[in-house]
Parts: sequence; C-alpha cells; structure tokens
Amino acid sequence: MRARFYDATKKYADKTLAAPKSPDGIITSAKKGPDKVWIDVVTCVTPFMLYAGLALENEVYIDYGAKQCFLMYELFLNKENGLLHQSRGFIKGNPDAISKDHWSRGNGWGYVGLADLISYLPQNSRYYEKAKAYYRALTNALVKVQTKGMWNQELTQHNAWEETSGTALILYGIGAGLRCGLLQEERYRQAFYNGIKALRRYIDQDFATYQSCPGCLCPKGTGEIADYLALVPQKDEEHSYGAMILAMVEAHRNGMEEL
Repeated sequence: MRARFYDATKKYADKTLAAPKSPDGIITSAKKGPDKVWIDVVTCVTPFMLYAGLALENEVYIDYGAKQCFLMYELFLNKENGLLHQSRGFIKGNPDAISKDHWSRGNGWGYVGLADLISYLPQNSRYYEKAKAYYRALTNALVKVQTKGMWNQELTQHNAWEETSGTALILYGIGAGLRCGLLQEERYRQAFYNGIKALRRYIDQDFATYQSCPGCLCPKGTGEIADYLALVPQKDEEHSYGAMILAMVEAHRNGMEEL
C-alpha cells in the first residue's frame, strides 16, 4: 500500500513539475493561456509539492512548491497595504493587468501556502526564513483588516459583506502560526479566538454553511472591487466546507474545545 501511495504521489508531482508556466515561471493552464495566473493555485500546488517532497525525500518537489508560493506572493502583493490581489491576465483588453481586488478567499489561498511552509518545512531549510518573513508580513496585514471577528469579501472595505471561506482560510493560517510559536503576542490569539467565534455563527445545527462567495476569477473581466462585491454569497457553497474544516481543526489544535 505504501509503495502504491509513493508511486502515485511521484506520478502527480512529476506532472505538476511539467505543468505549463508563464514566462515568469508561474504555473498556469494550457487552456487559459501562458500569461494568465491566479493566486488560487497556491493552495493546489504548494501544500501538495511540499508534502510530496517531504514524503519522498525529494528536494526538487519542495523547491517547486516553495518557489511557486513566493513567486505568486511577490507578483500579487500590494505593497501599500500588504494584501494580495487575485489574478493577472484576465482583464479584458489588458492582458498584463493585475486585478484590483483584495478578495477575502484569494488572500486565504495565498496564506495557506505560507502557513503550510512555516508549519512543515524543516527550520534548516533554505526556504524557511523567507517563508517566515512573508508569513509574518501577510499575517499582520490581515489582522489589521479584521472586522468584528470576520474578514469581508473585499478586505479593505469595512462596510463590505462578511465572507466565510476567506475568513476560515485566514483563521487556519493564524492558527498554524500560533501552534508553531511564531505568533506569540496576545493580539494574534485574540484575533484567532474572535474569528472562530464569529465563523461559528455561519454553520447551523445541520452543518449547512452560509455566506461564502461563489467561485469567481476576475468577475466580469474587469478586476474591479465593485464586481467582487456584486457577487451574491451562497448557502452550502462548495468552497466553504474544506475551509471551515481547516479552521475548526486548527481551533481544536490550539486548545479550543467548545464554543
């Protein structure tokens, strides 16, 4: 069974290595085109390649997972506020443009990659200090825009609607830092505790979920914040489940047994 697992892991890790890339080395899709890249891919690529590299003792896979996370963080970082944009290449008529959003789930996607790197990279890894620096920077930017426990669909607008999938992914990332001892100030633990309590309001007794953004990628091809805000949050939206499980498991790992 273990051999089958390793064989399958190697097969798909090698496929990931061979996936199409943009001219600046960021993984993309043959269907979408070489210049189209989006932050969502960090959550698909970085954890898998990191875990594959650790399991198979293959530094090439670890290198790939770390570098993809760093490249996308650097590309999509808004240096004025420390938050991330979602995509490049999807704005109609301007293939080089980056979307103007600071979308909740998009920041969560990028944060997951950094959270897993600081959680599972050996501390003597050549990538650990860079991962830690980027993780701390994004953590501080995200904590600054937390509202009453939640994070909003557009992180920079405090009157925007509360969004659960992004909130959950952000809480997963903060919880990882608390668990690993990187976030020792009380303000981080309080942000985490307040966030978990707020998120719990959007899960009912039958485990239905609420207030998650539907799937989107540069909606309407404009990249404008207004078009992200115009999306209607949904009940039992497919992106909500895994994100909320990650957040609640991290809460348990940090000693929260009851809400």
